[in-house]
Amino acid sequence: MNDPQFPRTLENCIRFGVAIMFTGVEEDIDPLMDNVIDRDIRKDRDREIVMLGDREVE
Repeated sequence: MNDPQFPRTLENCIRFGVAIMFTGVEEDIDPLMDNVIDRDIRKDRDREIVMLGDREVE
């Protein structure tokens, strides 16, 4: 997860419903992933939104 494109890649996977697989994950996971792992999704009218850092992703 040291890839500088990781946040954008994760955002696109969520937005377009594409699976993503992580390999070589150590004990520390990027905090950007917390809401995804916890399935912390909020509903706003007919949209489901997850926060990735300071960005809202549908």
